[in-house]
Amino acid sequence: MLVEGYTRLTVNNVQWLVKDDAHPLVKEHVIAQLSSETFFKQAVSLKQGKHKSLWLFTPPAGQEDESFLIKRYENKQLLHRLKTIVMPSKALQELKAARGIDQRGILTPLPVAVGERMTGRMVKESLVVLSQLKACQALNAYFLIGYPGGKSLHNLLEKRKIIKALGEVARKAHQAGVLQSDFSLNNFLLTKDAHGEIMIYLSDFEKITLKDTLSFDQEVTCLAKLNRIGREISLADRWRFLQAYTVNQSNHDQVAALARAVQKRTVELLKQDYARGRITSVYTDALYEKYEEANITGYFKKGYSVKDILGIIHKFDLLAKSLPSSEIKQREEITVGLNFEGTQQPLKAVRYIPHTQTISARTLWTTISTLAIAGLPIDIPHALIDMRVKSNQEGFLFMPQREHAVDLSTFLTASRDKKEIFLLLELLVMLMKKLHHFGIFSDSMTARNFTVLATTGKKPSLYLSTIETFTMKNQVTENEKKRDIMLLSALIKKHCPTLTYDLTHRYFKTPYSH
Repeated sequence: MLVEGYTRLTVNNVQWLVKDDAHPLVKEHVIAQLSSETFFKQAVSLKQGKHKSLWLFTPPAGQEDESFLIKRYENKQLLHRLKTIVMPSKALQELKAARGIDQRGILTPLPVAVGERMTGRMVKESLVVLSQLKACQALNAYFLIGYPGGKSLHNLLEKRKIIKALGEVARKAHQAGVLQSDFSLNNFLLTKDAHGEIMIYLSDFEKITLKDTLSFDQEVTCLAKLNRIGREISLADRWRFLQAYTVNQSNHDQVAALARAVQKRTVELLKQDYARGRITSVYTDALYEKYEEANITGYFKKGYSVKDILGIIHKFDLLAKSLPSSEIKQREEITVGLNFEGTQQPLKAVRYIPHTQTISARTLWTTISTLAIAGLPIDIPHALIDMRVKSNQEGFLFMPQREHAVDLSTFLTASRDKKEIFLLLELLVMLMKKLHHFGIFSDSMTARNFTVLATTGKKPSLYLSTIETFTMKNQVTENEKKRDIMLLSALIKKHCPTLTYDLTHRYFKTPYSH
């Protein structure tokens, strides 16, 4: 295959297309090592999937200014190899997509080389070599890691510039007919030019289709996928993004109509993700490490040691003073402390053994992640571990413990200032409306479903906590809403019998706002 701007090269049994202006290191070191297969036997992957993996190539000493990312696509099954006789390999498809995006004026990192390791006429594996952008990070990492640590005016202004730039890039890409089926924050790369100006690259060409135009529904679906991030991005910033995306930014009605369409589609996508048990998200991509060995799989937050986590699991019965595993409860929890980035982090380790009509750790992780992405106040567990050694397939979640946090019944005491309680109950009304709007209800709503962060001198904050009894459906009925509110009203009456607050009236008379 001949591609303009690329030169053909064959090393061992690997057929390469090398960019004409590629750094000399590409031919001298990268291609030489990748063609011999020794690289993948000696290096450690950054990400490892079933057929796709990501690797970092670091040049020899003295030339560290340049480094390269390697995407490796393996055709492990004969059928997949046979397809490559008549169809381009994954690497060649990515090269074609990247060049098409670049030619349409969208910033994108062009591969400096692509290679196909051949076995006869079939492709055994294909490789994409990319120059690693300097001082670059994925946008999900920026919003989830880089930004929240600082709240200065400078950081706020920079964040808004990036939001606006992202809106403009998304609009330009869609106007150019670029359809990215995985249009998410982790597929946009953020960097700055020599003058400090923000530059956003569209990356990951694996799922890109180049079209003449995009329909409105296709645009809305892409924007909804990009919208799958929680409270780290405010509603005001989402509005700023849509203003930048919309050609006529001053037309409030046009922006509002687009916002409603995107919000509706986002809810539909999140429910689809939940229905198919999706456990990955912008959070796992930026904040978590994947663990997979033998019959144990899972995710744990970067900063923990997986050995520490597995150590707690292996001695869980001893710590919980449990009966033998064949007789243990379907749900059991203990409080532990684990080292997290040099400090002791208190966690609630919960073991789940699913039986008929009981929830598994994996399903609960999916539920919590879905609610967090939907913008509801809930903490994603710091670790999910699935044990498939035993027939019961037990699973574990490690839940973070917030300082100064108490459950709802502890907060609702007669001695507490009534103003604080009223503020908290207003938050409870709005949270219940959001849950019901999203399709969540519970047949047994209790104080354990909510955690209150009560710090002296500050307004109380309300979070969801133990949600095993929550059910997600397309629409919550009026009777189900009334049941939830009735249970909470009884709870309030029990702990604050003299309080004059009508939760039912507030819930059904207060207008819902996103």
